[in-house]
Amino acid sequence: MNLGTMLSSAALTVAIACPVLSAKEQKKDDAPKAGQDAGKKDTGKKDAESKPATDTIPLRYQFPGEWGEVARVVQLDAKQQDNLNTIVEQKTKVVEQWDKVNQPRLAQLEEALVRAGENKKQREQVHQHLEMLKKQRATLEASWDARGVALLTNQQKTAWFSQKLLDEAVAQLKVVILTDEQKTKAKDMAEKVAPRVRALKVEDNQPLLNLLMQEMFNGVLTPQQQRDVQALYSKDQDKKDAPKKKKK
Repeated sequence: MNLGTMLSSAALTVAIACPVLSAKEQKKDDAPKAGQDAGKKDTGKKDAESKPATDTIPLRYQFPGEWGEVARVVQLDAKQQDNLNTIVEQKTKVVEQWDKVNQPRLAQLEEALVRAGENKKQREQVHQHLEMLKKQRATLEASWDARGVALLTNQQKTAWFSQKLLDEAVAQLKVVILTDEQKTKAKDMAEKVAPRVRALKVEDNQPLLNLLMQEMFNGVLTPQQQRDVQALYSKDQDKKDAPKKKKK
């Protein structure tokens, strides 16, 4: 047997031992590999989904009171945090100075209120002075908080204030229980009003609350709910007017 015959025989032996797969059989053979590859891709996707989000902006300061929650929820950027921290520090110094000057006077008025006893007229006078000083302090704090609110973008204001405005508006309407559909409409209204917020405390934004309540009254409440609200406000007004009528 010559070399050519030997090679031919060897080739034939290999061909018999390793038959050529048809196209259909080749696809069938590759299917498990494709499944394995897909499995790897799916696993990678699941791993990516299971990883916690890393785009949360870390807080660089421990802001006091409500500002701490605001900073966390609305995701203040680094510059906003720096500016807010400066405002909070300045506010603290100013309020502490106010307390230092006015605390003795507040203590005197508290003592005078006790001494007034059952003297209604005297108690009213002392109470007025007390309330005036407390209002001054609250106004001072609010003026500094307003500087912090001014740092927020419209989107951040909406994120923080829209639901709070809505909750306060519903609370002031008192008798209203909104359906899910009404809540959705009212929430849309609150989100449009929220960017106009100027004060940190929701109740200090009364003009906006009045606007929101008016829009809810006209565009959300049913006729029966409107009548209920009107009846309640009329009743409250009668109570306020009662002392005036007695004096006459």
